[in-house]
Amino acid sequence: MFRLFHGEEVYIPVVLVVALALFISSCATMQERSGPAVSILVDLDPASADRTVIVESITGDKEGRLYLPDRVTGNILRVDPKTPKAVVVGRVDAREIKGKKVNADPSGLAFNAQGDLFIAVAPFSEVVRIRGNELNPSKPGSAQTFATGTTGANGMVFDRQGNLYVSGGASGIVYHVGPSGGAAQAAVQIEKYTRTLPDGKTQQAIVANGVEIDSKGALYVADTARGAVWKVAIGSDGKGGKPELLAQS
Repeated sequence: MFRLFHGEEVYIPVVLVVALALFISSCATMQERSGPAVSILVDLDPASADRTVIVESITGDKEGRLYLPDRVTGNILRVDPKTPKAVVVGRVDAREIKGKKVNADPSGLAFNAQGDLFIAVAPFSEVVRIRGNELNPSKPGSAQTFATGTTGANGMVFDRQGNLYVSGGASGIVYHVGPSGGAAQAAVQIEKYTRTLPDGKTQQAIVANGVEIDSKGALYVADTARGAVWKVAIGSDGKGGKPELLAQS
């Protein structure tokens, strides 16, 4: 199940609402403050037990509309908070790879300055693009290849020059792609690591997950396996230096 919540322009998934409630209840100083009211903006999956919609990421455009990739259908959904209803505005079609049908399973999303939407597609080892003028509920746009060689493609962020950085999941690589797309180049390497979860069986190996760039051009990488955040200086050639451990819990 994935729901969007709203209240004073706060949009968060249901699991974070639970975590936030537990945190607030444990802090005496915060108990004295009244936080924003939280309500359901839209339920993308009313038949939640059937997992008919699976969404991992979310982003917004300049008009404040929200975009989400459905990993079940490959559809790109748009939600306008003013009239909250999910509509399909684009899609990432399945492909035949080595004689088998492979679903796109889209994950990370990012807009460039021109308003085009980019989608990370790990099963294809690609980043695909839907032009901004093709994000249309009347005739949903079909995503086309923008960058190749992005194994494990997950999180994405653009810098001010229009370069795209794409996290590679368990590989620990963050890829660099120029404004014109094409073959991706490895820009950063986070050392691989695997953590065994408390059940004693499940393995967590995603060391390059979410990515962000600050106003000075430094790249930040969320390392889920270690529970850490890395900071990386990026050179003028788009290549990163040695990752610096910024925080870990």
